[in-house]
Amino acid sequence: VQISRRDDGCSDPEKAADVARLLIADETLAGVIGPMCTTGAQAADRLYERAGVIHISPSATRGDLSEQGERFFFRTVWRDDAQAFVQARYAIDELHAETAVLVDDAEPYGNALADAFAERFADEGGTILGRKRVQSGTTDFSSLVREVIDSEAAVVVYEGLNPEGALLVKALREGGYTGGFIGPDGLLSVRDFIATAGSGAENAIVTGGLTPSPEFLELYVALYTRPPATAFVLQAHDAVTALLRAIETVAVTDSAGNLTIDREALAHALREQRFAGLTGSITFDERGDRSGETPEELGIAVYRVVNAAFVRVR
Repeated sequence: VQISRRDDGCSDPEKAADVARLLIADETLAGVIGPMCTTGAQAADRLYERAGVIHISPSATRGDLSEQGERFFFRTVWRDDAQAFVQARYAIDELHAETAVLVDDAEPYGNALADAFAERFADEGGTILGRKRVQSGTTDFSSLVREVIDSEAAVVVYEGLNPEGALLVKALREGGYTGGFIGPDGLLSVRDFIATAGSGAENAIVTGGLTPSPEFLELYVALYTRPPATAFVLQAHDAVTALLRAIETVAVTDSAGNLTIDREALAHALREQRFAGLTGSITFDERGDRSGETPEELGIAVYRVVNAAFVRVR
């Protein structure tokens, strides 16, 4: 197996589609690790599907990507609604929070997470006391802080990115709010969240992917002379592992000595396998999503900020 690297532009749909056309033109293509981002995946997935090419995304989390009835789409990253499920369960089980104020950043990522959290929290018996939105670039959260304190909500759940997430939790603590705070993987950054929020970040709960072990980082730097440039490096590693394991299962050598891989059989082999990946136990459901209900099966970790560091608590 040889690697052919292409830049699909992440959120550039035209570039993602162009790269897909380039790759599927090669009849020796066994599979694709990607697309990287949701916007690119929306444009390229249908091309890979039409060509019958396995494509395993390590980083595109939007739920509806796997709801198009495709046979060749898989992902080793979590779905947005799976992350919201883990957040809701933690709020209920560990924080004993029966009420919440839900805030999103009005962007597709944050909005999808907020919708999913609202549904999951209600299913678990919780009550959303209010849903608020903060636009990108917001720096004054004083009115929102007053509303949160007046609501007496047990937890504030913010679904979105930094710096708004960091500035919000900082404003909440400076304003006297003492309840819980939960945020998504978009906040999982020491520099952008903890350093920006300062002491306000202490005890904040942030969900996201597992972080590489020191041993993994040491090996990675030895191979590539730099640390990983993406938070999804472990998901990418597991995606490659899944593809190679499936290839080993179905690849055959024909009478002419050529190695051949039946793509339908390859998709079937991916759905049939189960293995312990670096991000947890991995098995795929009929849609190509990770199957399971526990954080470990979904590839999600729960972190608490303790002494200016993310400490895994689940």
